[in-house]
Amino acid sequence: MIPTARALAGLLLVALAFGACKQSPPAPPVSAPPTPASPPSAVASAPAPVPAPSESRPEHAGPHGTIKGKTVWPNTEEHRFNLQILLIGDDSFTEGKIVPVRTRLGEPYSAWVPAGGYLLRAQVGGVRLWELRVNVEADKETTVDLTPAESRVSPSEFPTRG
Repeated sequence: MIPTARALAGLLLVALAFGACKQSPPAPPVSAPPTPASPPSAVASAPAPVPAPSESRPEHAGPHGTIKGKTVWPNTEEHRFNLQILLIGDDSFTEGKIVPVRTRLGEPYSAWVPAGGYLLRAQVGGVRLWELRVNVEADKETTVDLTPAESRVSPSEFPTRG
């Protein structure tokens, strides 16, 4: 009988443990307090606010064009120099705009920018190789190749050879 009593006691413990593990029924959802309904005339007479045209214009709105070209420099096969090109707004349409373009010396570059005048500066590290004025026309591709002929630095001076 003792084994039977132990078995019953074990079953009782299992039943109690099972009952304790049961989840209580979910609580009813909490709802927000009811708000008084607006009279239909108030809703019909108040038009929805319309944003001003300047608010809905994306930042890149207006005429744009593409500036692109190749960068040509001797002996670029040996070294892969990072070239940073900055297009700095230079007229009333582009004033305050700075467009960075990154490529490698000896490779092409391209950027879609607001139409207008820019000062193009291109440098490797602290060495400015090019600085020239360009005009990007709306809805057109403007090609500006950066070659040693337009450079401020001679290929014999850059890169420095030790």
